[in-house]
Amino acid sequence: MLSRKYRIADNIYFNRLFQKGNSRSCPLFYLKFLSNNLPYSRFGFIVGVKLFKEAVKRNRVKRLMREVIRLNFSKICDGYDIIIGAKSNKLYGMKYREVEKLLLAIFSNNNFLKE
Repeated sequence: MLSRKYRIADNIYFNRLFQKGNSRSCPLFYLKFLSNNLPYSRFGFIVGVKLFKEAVKRNRVKRLMREVIRLNFSKICDGYDIIIGAKSNKLYGMKYREVEKLLLAIFSNNNFLKE
């Protein structure tokens, strides 16, 4: 589980990211990000009710995204608040490795991975 220190849990930060943050997108995910002036990055995960009516499916997709971040946390650049949102209902049927490959690709394309 991703430590509480590295999670965005307060609506104030979510609202700030949606108002002032930059965004990037791919067919299955979108990222909202903003510098946080901290020595570490924090993450939030969003899967909308419009995408999946059943909470079981929303929670599974969020667990997959959280696990990718947890296992690859050391590869991600520090100093950002990042929201990862799901855009496609195809994510529910995907395996962990596929989700990891897609998320790391979007992070790599946007220079969020350490070299």
